[in-house]
Amino acid sequence: MGSYLETVRSGVPAWEVDTVEHFTVAYYFERFSRAAMRMLIEAGFTPEDAELPTTQNCFVRYQKELRAGDQFHIDSGVISVDPDAGTWVLGHRVFNSETGDLCTTMEHTLKGSPRRDMKDYLISWEGPDRDHRPPPAENSHWLMTGTDVLRPADMGFSGQLDLSGFIHRFSSANQHLQNMFGMTSSYQRSNRIGFSTFEFLMDFHSVPPEAGEVIETRSTVAHVGRTSLRLVHRMGSRTTSRPIASLSIMGVHLDLDARRPKEMPESLRSRAEEIMNAGNTG
Repeated sequence: MGSYLETVRSGVPAWEVDTVEHFTVAYYFERFSRAAMRMLIEAGFTPEDAELPTTQNCFVRYQKELRAGDQFHIDSGVISVDPDAGTWVLGHRVFNSETGDLCTTMEHTLKGSPRRDMKDYLISWEGPDRDHRPPPAENSHWLMTGTDVLRPADMGFSGQLDLSGFIHRFSSANQHLQNMFGMTSSYQRSNRIGFSTFEFLMDFHSVPPEAGEVIETRSTVAHVGRTSLRLVHRMGSRTTSRPIASLSIMGVHLDLDARRPKEMPESLRSRAEEIMNAGNTG
């Protein structure tokens, strides 16, 4: 058995903090892109490689917050390599460098295989188990929550949309969907409330889009609990009419001062349930 490689050592600048007053998820993914590229270099690839492996799936569990000024580092290793399936899986762990606390884990499934023997980085992964999250019903009510044209600045090492570019757009879609059931920015400001995510499950259905493509995102509500919500987003290319990626987000209605989940008002919960059930009405 091998060992982890430290792939990123970084920090949380104030401009990378969101309205929930902690490290923005898209910037986690920007660092995960760097961590993955570091491992790909170890595996025999270069950033300019035409056969650079692409992401098939990401499972992220956010466990402890990183806030403005915190310093952190990422350790990465190889969980498994499956030549028959044509995939391999990296494991990334984000630690608070001051406290040593494990803050976030990511299982990162890539298409392809390493070009070099990665036994020195083969690890025994102890990340959280994946809970079963059924897909939304086919007749779910999908709402338009995002559209734009991709810029060259959004592209990653491969010349295709970077992981952080996906998450910036999914995060915006998430906020638009929240707005549709009453969890608006003014509601959050006046009540000191945020939507704090604790799990991401992202799947890729085709090659990532390139600069100049028009993309659209549609979203629905998949679960409404007392304090929790599951919101699901689908991104597609209007340019090529192909599905691109989907993201399931689990999060909580968070009291920003107590830093704890807080029960949602009935009015907000009922409006979210209306969206979730709208496609089931006959």
